[in-house]
Amino acid sequence: MIRLPAWSDAPAPLVTLDGHCGVLAAWVVLRHFHIRTSSASLLRSLRYSRKWGVFTIGIAVALAEHGLEVVFHSDPDPDIHPFERALYARARRLGMSVEPAINISRLSTEVAHGSVPVVFYRTAAGEGHFSPVAGIGSRRIVLPNDVEGRLSIARFRRAWRQTGFPRQVVIASRPAAAAPPEHVRSIA
Repeated sequence: MIRLPAWSDAPAPLVTLDGHCGVLAAWVVLRHFHIRTSSASLLRSLRYSRKWGVFTIGIAVALAEHGLEVVFHSDPDPDIHPFERALYARARRLGMSVEPAINISRLSTEVAHGSVPVVFYRTAAGEGHFSPVAGIGSRRIVLPNDVEGRLSIARFRRAWRQTGFPRQVVIASRPAAAAPPEHVRSIA
C-alpha cells in the first residue's frame, strides 16, 4: 500500500472549492512525488472551472505539466465535452500516451510498482468522483479521497463502469531518470 498525503492537508483555497475532488486528487499525487506548486498554478494546469470542475484528461495534463510521467486510460467516451477536446490536444502536444481502459489487476500492478493511479467513478450518491488509489487487496480497493476510504472490489467495479463513467484512470509516476521517493526504495 502507498502512503499518500491526506487531502485535508491541501491549502484551504483548494479544499473550499466547489467540485474539489479532482483538484485534491492531483494535489495528493504531486505532494506524494514531492512536487510543490501554488494553488493558482495547479488550478491553471488542471483547467479547473466552477461549472465543470476538472476532467480526467485535465488531471493527466496537469500532472504531466508538473513533470510526472503520465498515461491516460479510458474506454471510448461518446460524450467528449468541447473543453475536453482542447485538453486531449494539449495531452498530444505533451507526448502523453492515451490508451485503452485497464482492469483492476493492472491498477494493482501499477500501485505495486510505485505509480499512483487516479480513478474516476460514480459514488453511491450518483455523482462523479476522483480519488487516487493507495492499494488494492483481494477484496477491497483503498481510495483515500473517498468518503468511505475503502470499497469492495465488486462495488468499485460497478461504480467504475456506470454509464457516463468510461473506466478512466490517470497513471502517474516519477520520470524514469528520477530516483523513487525514499519510502519506495527497497532496503538492501
